Amino acid sequence: MIEDVEAFRAAWNAAQAIEAGPRPDAAIQKALDRLAEGVLSRVVRGSTVQAALKPYLAAVKRGESTSDAGSLDATVYRDGDRWILNARMGYASSLSAFNSKGERLSLPNDLRWSYRYFGSILKTGTYLAFDGISLSDAGIRYDYRFQWLRRTMSGYVSAGLATGTWTFGDSEMGHLEASGNRVKLRSLDSPKTFFFANAVRALRRTETWSLSWTGARRTSVAFYDADLRAADLWLQTHRGTKLGDWIVAKDNRMVSSIHRGRDLVELDLDGIRLHFNLIRQGGKLVVRGVTVKP
Repeated sequence: MIEDVEAFRAAWNAAQAIEAGPRPDAAIQKALDRLAEGVLSRVVRGSTVQAALKPYLAAVKRGESTSDAGSLDATVYRDGDRWILNARMGYASSLSAFNSKGERLSLPNDLRWSYRYFGSILKTGTYLAFDGISLSDAGIRYDYRFQWLRRTMSGYVSAGLATGTWTFGDSEMGHLEASGNRVKLRSLDSPKTFFFANAVRALRRTETWSLSWTGARRTSVAFYDADLRAADLWLQTHRGTKLGDWIVAKDNRMVSSIHRGRDLVELDLDGIRLHFNLIRQGGKLVVRGVTVKP
């Protein structure tokens, strides 16, 4: 057990000065592999993940922020006679899979090395899935990548991938909702002519995915906040006009408040209050007229 920690410390010393990036780095990968193997050996013997991490955290200069090489974390999932572990060192993380003999199993390359994403394995109907969330030292809004995994004789292969953006805050309304072989993933679209504070869940979108033996397939997409989408589209089409350029200017403005009513939406864009009159045409909300209010 002590040898595991020393092997990790040696690998960490060789890698801790290297800045992680999107492309895999051999030295950091080696340190992540030593961490994964050591943590798993303790978990198999009955330790919790957090207890298993303690000797490794003690062996290095503990990081004060997520980006530091001394910031370590891990998640572990048991899949029958197999173990899947995600190890993190700073902004770099790596997924590892092992059989009951401790031998490594194959995984998709984009999960063996992840930059600024860390997550865990969970079960969704027919498949396992990696639910990875973007890393930052602070923040409310996050990106996610959700990748289904099909079990094979030699390990796991990708059975589908979905990405999106969501916000922390409401634990009862996360980005994922799974029931059997049906998965719903919530996301936020980015407006083109204004932006919202990070905590605001606006321009929402929900994708429904169906799982079968062939893999994960997106079966439907539902778009919400049709009034805000209509206002954004109107501002896009009026860029280049005197009114549109005056409202939007060169830089998008932040929406500081939203007021909704029947057939209208009012946005405050950094002090410019716009009253959008809406009408439904062909099953869609469109802007009929715009009033600039004092």
